[in-house]
Amino acid sequence: MLSGAVVERVESYKYLGFVLHATKKMTVGTDAVVATARKALFAMRRRCALLGIRDIALQCKLFDTLVLPILSYGCEVWGVDTKCGAAAEALHRDFLRRLLGVQKSIANHTVLAELGHFPLQAHFWQQILRYHHRTNAFDNVRLVKLGMVDGFALHQTAVKDSWQHYLGDFLHGHLGQQQLFHNFDIASVIREG
Repeated sequence: MLSGAVVERVESYKYLGFVLHATKKMTVGTDAVVATARKALFAMRRRCALLGIRDIALQCKLFDTLVLPILSYGCEVWGVDTKCGAAAEALHRDFLRRLLGVQKSIANHTVLAELGHFPLQAHFWQQILRYHHRTNAFDNVRLVKLGMVDGFALHQTAVKDSWQHYLGDFLHGHLGQQQLFHNFDIASVIREG
């Protein structure tokens, strides 16, 4: 009930373009994001073929401009869990392998290094840390900030599989402490990871 009205119960719901499921994890939403990104990637490849674009650097730039924003949609929320980003990583690596014309048996880090790319998880963490900084800068009366502060308080009591849990562990591993309410240099944290 909400304000006297019965709220319909549904198994899944699309909120701001992201699919949320009542009982399943965020991978339901990320799978939908990856499916949309795959369509954009196929359209990009088709257009490159029509225009005769074969330059690898240009195709990588097109991927970063046209496909990466779709792949990272909402990653500020789901990107803390590497399992959620696994399908996005696979799509990225498949794109790079196809560009290089190499087999799937070639090591992932070799493919990434050959083209000067990082795993998408580094991009996701940059977005997550930027979101943390923006939220931390809000006034202490904003609901989103109050929710984040409460969530970090819960993190201290070891609530597993929460956004704050993953963020706290990431910061502890990269900064040596959980500086959850301090500003830090995002680029240096990512570089060290």
